[in-house]
Amino acid sequence: MADHSRMKLGKKTRRYDRRTLRLARYLTPALPPPPPSVANSQGITNWGMMLNDNLGDCTIAGVAHAVQVWTLSHGNEVTVPDPTVLQYYEQWDGYDPSNPASDQGGVELDVLND
Repeated sequence: MADHSRMKLGKKTRRYDRRTLRLARYLTPALPPPPPSVANSQGITNWGMMLNDNLGDCTIAGVAHAVQVWTLSHGNEVTVPDPTVLQYYEQWDGYDPSNPASDQGGVELDVLND
């Protein structure tokens, strides 16, 4: 099991956007009851850290892990390679490997919009 005590956290303060969907609008009495459990990630044997053990890139790592789940559910799991995760951390969150101070994480809403 991973030692979480030394991991960097990277999620910045929440940002509001009026265009963001609100789950409450979709939770109506007309919906059928949810199943007792769902295991969408069964079969993933190696999640990988996606650099989140050394960088505050949890927003990007989260997207990369979602890709694993989505692609597995269609029969062919894809794991985003670390260089691609790093590229998006630089592009979407402003990380510059030559400037450690730029490792400030990201805003979840901005990453999801990108």
